[in-house]
Amino acid sequence: WASPFRARGSDNAEQYGQGRARQRRVTMSKEKRREGETRYKPKHPFLAGAITGGIEICITYPLEYAKCQLQLKPKTSQQATESLLSVLRITLKSKGALGLYDGISSWLFFSFPRAAFRFSTYEYVLRVFESCRERQGEQVAKSSDRTGSAVFVAGIVAGLVESSTCMTPMHCIQIKMQQDSMRRDPIYRNFFHATKSIVKEEGFRHGLFAGMTPTVLKQCLNSLIRFGSMYEMTKWRRNQIQSQDPAVPLPTRDVFLLGAIAGALSAVVSHPIDTVKSNMQGNKEHIAKFKYSTWGCMKHIYATGGLVAFYSGLTPRLIRVTIEQATTFALFDRISRALDLSF
Repeated sequence: WASPFRARGSDNAEQYGQGRARQRRVTMSKEKRREGETRYKPKHPFLAGAITGGIEICITYPLEYAKCQLQLKPKTSQQATESLLSVLRITLKSKGALGLYDGISSWLFFSFPRAAFRFSTYEYVLRVFESCRERQGEQVAKSSDRTGSAVFVAGIVAGLVESSTCMTPMHCIQIKMQQDSMRRDPIYRNFFHATKSIVKEEGFRHGLFAGMTPTVLKQCLNSLIRFGSMYEMTKWRRNQIQSQDPAVPLPTRDVFLLGAIAGALSAVVSHPIDTVKSNMQGNKEHIAKFKYSTWGCMKHIYATGGLVAFYSGLTPRLIRVTIEQATTFALFDRISRALDLSF
């Protein structure tokens, strides 16, 4: 004879046991997911990127100025300068220290949204990939190879958004202002007057979005190399120091060094595209030589200087991008973590 009270108690015990087992499975799943997370996820990437971009360009702009001087002056010009030091020396002698910051207003205007779009787009694309995997029931810990591919895709998308929205008009205005400052009687009074004059003289498309194709190609390549290599090097470094918890930041010196390596690699690989971009974004007299054509610009550069001309200005750009990316990644990591604690 089976007591109904005993049966009810047995059912309750079974249900309780099933509930405990389900809770253990959920807890174990969360722990595995945390173990598989090899990257830090900032809560405010847009704001952190904006602050980082503004600080970084104030430090590195003189090298950007020197790079454009070397890229834009033809080899046959009597005033052509051949090295980074000679550009800096001539500029300091003729214009003083502030001369090294000619054209920086466009960078200051666009640097905040540029870095903000870059990091926020990168984080958004990665989180889309991660949410798709979670909906499919995949463990993050078992899909690290897919995480790596997602980082490369996110880097390309981030570069596309950044270059098409901010970088192309930023470089167009900066280079035209820089060329204008070398005239005996400069035309542009300030950033806003330059922007208005450029649009009035050359139109919105040719004035602010000339050279968009090489700009997009360059930045997509840069972002792919920088974010991809930074992800892989960070993962390698965490294995070296046996620190797999993304909540624990790497030492700042490690982030700075890894960012410098990522920046230097991207600068060397993408520099020929950067040279084409700079030449396509000059003033009307300069662009008239190839009529806004990317292929025409490449032929013009080759005809005037050979293959070596595509690497004009590499030294200042290599130094600038190395410092820029080292500073950017280190600052972004620290600023993001500080904002996470504040908001």
